[in-house]
Amino acid sequence: MSVKGFSREEFPELRYLRIEGNVPRLPVNLEALPRLAYYEGPIFKGFKLPTSLKYLRVIAQSNGNECATSEESNPIQPDQSSSLQELDLSGVENLPILSEGIRSSLKILNAYGWDVTEFPAQFCQLSSLNKLDMWGWESLKGLPKSFSNLTSLTHLNLSSCPKLRGLCSKFGDLRGLRFLDLGECKMLTHLPASFGQLTALKYLNLSSCRRLKVLPKNFSELIALECLDLWCCSRLKTLPENFEKLPALKHLVLSGCKSFKEFPLNLGELRSLQELHLIDPYGNCPWLKELPSSLKDKRSLKILR
Repeated sequence: MSVKGFSREEFPELRYLRIEGNVPRLPVNLEALPRLAYYEGPIFKGFKLPTSLKYLRVIAQSNGNECATSEESNPIQPDQSSSLQELDLSGVENLPILSEGIRSSLKILNAYGWDVTEFPAQFCQLSSLNKLDMWGWESLKGLPKSFSNLTSLTHLNLSSCPKLRGLCSKFGDLRGLRFLDLGECKMLTHLPASFGQLTALKYLNLSSCRRLKVLPKNFSELIALECLDLWCCSRLKTLPENFEKLPALKHLVLSGCKSFKEFPLNLGELRSLQELHLIDPYGNCPWLKELPSSLKDKRSLKILR
């Protein structure tokens, strides 16, 4: 559609608006669209949202008219009764400042590929955030202590953060977390001692964490864990004590764990185990000499590779 301008009277029922290309300004004050629920496009200094908006995706512009920097006035400023639930800032270089209304209402934040060394402090105040996607933060080295304030989180994607060395010490305070992806975090050396407090965690991906040498001693306290992927954790030498006491574990990947010296004999005691992957993509598993009888006779096991 043309960006020369349109009025509230022309589109009183407009619910979805997408603007692409380089535009010097928005064709209308979005606050004048009382039913607008979804907006995809650029934002500017002084940008204001209608209280009806639930989804916002910021689209960068090549002419530099993208969004105001943190040194400018707040570019995203709805009133205190904001309904915004999902914000997509993937690929955005200048991160906008979020108003108090958004910080209290936002449930989903997609932020693929940001090139920042630190997690923005304002995002530690997202008290209602359920899902956070931080895939591909290539310069991120760690998480601040205040990250543990995100106690509403259920899904967290930190995969492909190649410089991430560790999580914050109070990471275990995220007790509602059910999904955690740390795959391809090749500099990750350890998990915090509080990790065992994640008693709601069901899915954990640690694939290709090639510097991870050991899992926390309290790992067996992850009583809800159903899926654990340790593919190509090439420096991991063994599984932690009492690993066999994980009551819900159904899917386990140990392919490419080439530093194992022997087969973990206690795997057969995992009472819920249904799928076990041992062979790497080249058909090798050097530490596997013979399957223990506890696995051969395990009736719950459906897939063994």
